[in-house]
Amino acid sequence: MRSTRLWFCAPAIVFLLLLAISSPAQRRAEKKYPALLWEITGNGLKKPSYLFGTMHVSSKLVFHLSDSFYLDIRNADVVALELDPQLWQDQLFRFENLQSNLRFYTQGAPADLLTERSFQLERYEDRLKAALSEEPTVINGLL
Repeated sequence: MRSTRLWFCAPAIVFLLLLAISSPAQRRAEKKYPALLWEITGNGLKKPSYLFGTMHVSSKLVFHLSDSFYLDIRNADVVALELDPQLWQDQLFRFENLQSNLRFYTQGAPADLLTERSFQLERYEDRLKAALSEEPTVINGLL
């Protein structure tokens, strides 16, 4: 009876020993693309360029950017953003309307537009968030 019990336990013990030995040897799979910021050098470039990875990812890391990111963008010579060409015509018409409205607003006499409400502080965050989430041309203009 004792040898039968040992016979059934031996494969389980061998399996557990092999598992214990091999598990530290297994490496974690490295990410194929471990970074969002890529440095581009060579091919005749006098100074490096940088490419901030795609915004088409679900990682929350992309949307929580540090102050240094914005400072670096501010100090960059050129910033280019991805735009969807299918939206260009619609955005072009809206942009022309915005320019027309701005001309109408700025060409009037300043006294015509100055009221008590002119000095009230209004919350702008929600309108800014909406504009930045829908209008790539607005984002390009701000950058």
